[in-house]
Amino acid sequence: MTGFNVITSCFLNYFL
Repeated sequence: MTGFNVITSCFLNYFL
């Protein structure tokens, strides 16, 4: 589930 966390973090950072 680490991959999902990384993707979510990257997406949130990019979106923000």
